[in-house]
Amino acid sequence: FAQGVDFKVSPPLVGFRETILDAFRRKDTSEGSKRTAYVTKSNTSSNFSITVRAIPLPKCISDALTEQKRELDTLFRSAKTSGGHAERTKAAEGMICARELIRKAILHQEKEKKEHGNAQTGFGFWKRLDLSRIIALGPDRTGANVLVDVRKKGTEESISHVSNAISTAFQMVMEKGPLCEEPMMGVALLIEDMKVDRKAGGSGSLLSSGQIIQTTRDAFREAILIREARLIEPMYLVELQCSETVLRRLYAVIGKRRGRIISEDLREGTQTFIVKCYLPVERSFGFASSLRGRTSGMASPQLMFSHWEIIPEDPFFVPVTDEEKEEFGSAAVLKANLARTLVDGVRKRKGLAVQELIVQHAEKQRTLARKK
Repeated sequence: FAQGVDFKVSPPLVGFRETILDAFRRKDTSEGSKRTAYVTKSNTSSNFSITVRAIPLPKCISDALTEQKRELDTLFRSAKTSGGHAERTKAAEGMICARELIRKAILHQEKEKKEHGNAQTGFGFWKRLDLSRIIALGPDRTGANVLVDVRKKGTEESISHVSNAISTAFQMVMEKGPLCEEPMMGVALLIEDMKVDRKAGGSGSLLSSGQIIQTTRDAFREAILIREARLIEPMYLVELQCSETVLRRLYAVIGKRRGRIISEDLREGTQTFIVKCYLPVERSFGFASSLRGRTSGMASPQLMFSHWEIIPEDPFFVPVTDEEKEEFGSAAVLKANLARTLVDGVRKRKGLAVQELIVQHAEKQRTLARKK
């Protein structure tokens, strides 16, 4: 079949996620200690403005929404197919279910805090929050990101006619994050203030849904980029069985692929070791064949998806202090870290702009002489 046809095989595709940390980017904090996370955006007609900020979602809430994603997806899909009043009713039921999941996660975390004292950072806000203020999940209305309206009470009715546009902008940003347009995970976007003036400027500057979506989307993206942005990669749980003679070679293969050993047990009554490790999905392609080659076929892996893990490196890292410049070198010769390499790889695949020098060493370029 298809003899003589050349196939160009692309590298395997791996999906990532984007998130934020509870810290500001260093170039933002250099402006002074008064730097805040609040972002205000207005449209060109100045008849709509919105103030937002982004905070990381506690892990217990993010995990609860991720575990029940299938049930929430079923509720919201049935709402889509219903239409009319039934659609709004079922969508409201889906949000009630999501709020109940969040409430249980908060109670469980409180119980853990009392028993073990392991409180999560920034959890006080969620303890005090009226959960009815959570108005949307994303992306696709079922993800582990939330949109919260924290404006003063009494302002809900005045801007109810723009709520659909706000939710659309939220879904767009959660579906395509600012790093490399991968879905967001573990982010809470808070609406702090909103002003709508439908009478401003007369009939020539009527407020449209497109203006609201664009303005709100830009505000959400900027609020996310003010924080420390991070990439999240999927991880496999790998279980291997091998003898003591090839144990060292097995560790070498795992370490070369950024694997992390979590346990090593000797099966009772035998000379067989059972090794468990975490392995990034991005480095798992060809892992089995490489392992069999290095161990002469005496070890074979079993892989299953385990969890999502944040890559600690900052994709925007640039040496600033003298100690950093001495350790990492100047920005001109700094090699891209792991997070930056993965982000650039995804952006290239999607045809997005990449901050990459085409000519890295101009003095080493070859100049061809013109033959006369």
